[in-house]
Amino acid sequence: MFERIYDVKRRSGQIIVPDTFQTKLLKWLGNSEDLLREAKLQFVTIIYNKYTNEETIFNPLRSKRPGVNNEEDVQTYLDELMQKSTKDCDFCAYQFKTAEDTFGRIESTHSGTAANAFKYNGYHSLIISKKHNIFEVNEEEFLDMMHTTMRWYMKVYETDKAYKYPQLMWDCLPKASASQIHTHAQASLSPDGYYGLMKHIRLSAIRYAKENGGNNYFTELLQVHNALGLATKFGNASAMAYLTPKNDNEVIIMSKTANLDFFRLLFYVIKAFTEDMKLYAWSLAMFLPKLEPWVAPGFDDIPALVRIVSRGPVNSPRSDISAMELFGASNVNIDPFNVIQYIENSVKKRSVVEQKEEHEEQKDVQKENKEKSEELNKVESKEKSRENNLDINENLELEIKDQN
Repeated sequence: MFERIYDVKRRSGQIIVPDTFQTKLLKWLGNSEDLLREAKLQFVTIIYNKYTNEETIFNPLRSKRPGVNNEEDVQTYLDELMQKSTKDCDFCAYQFKTAEDTFGRIESTHSGTAANAFKYNGYHSLIISKKHNIFEVNEEEFLDMMHTTMRWYMKVYETDKAYKYPQLMWDCLPKASASQIHTHAQASLSPDGYYGLMKHIRLSAIRYAKENGGNNYFTELLQVHNALGLATKFGNASAMAYLTPKNDNEVIIMSKTANLDFFRLLFYVIKAFTEDMKLYAWSLAMFLPKLEPWVAPGFDDIPALVRIVSRGPVNSPRSDISAMELFGASNVNIDPFNVIQYIENSVKKRSVVEQKEEHEEQKDVQKENKEKSEELNKVESKEKSRENNLDINENLELEIKDQN
């Protein structure tokens, strides 16, 4: 199955390091003699997807290049960025400082919508959290944003049923090209299919099914990653550290539908990026099955799918995309086996906390119900006692009357 989808090549390259350059190279390599030996004889792995034509070049040693890692105080940078951007933030008062769709806004407890003033589709809006700082958004608030997104999609579909292909783009912080710091995502619907790259992947999946006995491309892609130890599962959703990533640390999340497990797993992946891996700048794209609720899914449908990548050190002026990525192949310096370990750990620790909170809530509800039940029993007992006393009094009155 692996060989049906992928082609792998491994190449080596040697360099001669003169004494006049060795001291500087050693410094870049953290003064590691082992890495210096690796630098003198380097091995490059090239993975090519035969159906989607995605190609990625792996050489982790390239992460040691000058300018790739920024040693400045990231937390100070983030704190100052959040403080400055809060002042006069349009999205903090989005109800008054943004446009709205012709059918109005979708509002919820923790989020709302605004029509994008500079559209790239007929229906293109912002899903805006009511919390400015994305790193303070908790699971409940994140799921509320996703619920608002789904409500917006359905409202557009009700308005114009030609628009049935849901897509969402989300860039976090200026390093990932976000124009606003405030927590927000870009939702859109298309009438004639998904945007170019996803359209190509969907067509590739159709070709895969035709050439492989009707087998589902996305199912077998996940099976390949799972067999390699590059996938993890959470309920009805799965995440995989992708073998042909567009950029460093790419994770793909898939589920048959856009269900609660799908969105929760996405939240755990984001938290793995920001809290565990300290990757504060990221970009993601979400593509959901077409909105035709009363039509059975066909072989040409896609699953609910998210692709998320990191965008480099958040406070570095250096771009994370070069001519190679734009016009050649993806050049990635991160081992996907390390990435999946972070994702697995995030799911384990964060879903356990959520389950504990749910369990505590259930215990509180059960306790409350028990107290209510006991109180009700007391009331009923008092009523019965009162009724019994009335019966006794009535009987006594009858006895007295009979005696008279």
